[in-house]
Amino acid sequence: MADVRRSIETLAHVVFIVSCVGLTAIVVQKHVSPSEAMRAQEGVPFRPGQTVQSIPEASFDSADQSIVLFVKSTCQPCSDSMPFFKRISQARRIAPRMQIIAASSDLPEITDAYLQANEIRVDRIVQINPEEYLLQATPSIVIVDGRGVAVTSWSGALSRSQESSLLRKLSGS
Repeated sequence: MADVRRSIETLAHVVFIVSCVGLTAIVVQKHVSPSEAMRAQEGVPFRPGQTVQSIPEASFDSADQSIVLFVKSTCQPCSDSMPFFKRISQARRIAPRMQIIAASSDLPEITDAYLQANEIRVDRIVQINPEEYLLQATPSIVIVDGRGVAVTSWSGALSRSQESSLLRKLSGS
């Protein structure tokens, strides 16, 4: 009788362990697939070197570089970043072949009013579904070259040193 009881306990332990391993595999496959994990590196919508083709109505060949600002009007870090975005907008004087694209899940009219209220000039406003870009934080910024390839990107509000670094990149110094 003791042997039967030990066999049942051993079988129950094996079934429990196999179930745990199987559930872990399903969770990992569903939530951390390699393609998503690579694209969502640090929460940015596009990794450096990745072709940026999926932003609606965006044409990157008309400028030497494009700045894509992923923003949302109800996002406090976006509002906190508006003075910096204004400096980016003003950087056009230094880099005339630069374009700025605002991408938001808000309606374009709402995004336009939000940016205008903060004196941010952009060349284009596009409405996006943030989930399509694995966008984990706003604001996010992507610099895209004239071939449509992401050069660098940031996710979330930038520190002062990151802001300075980005402005230096834009001015070519």
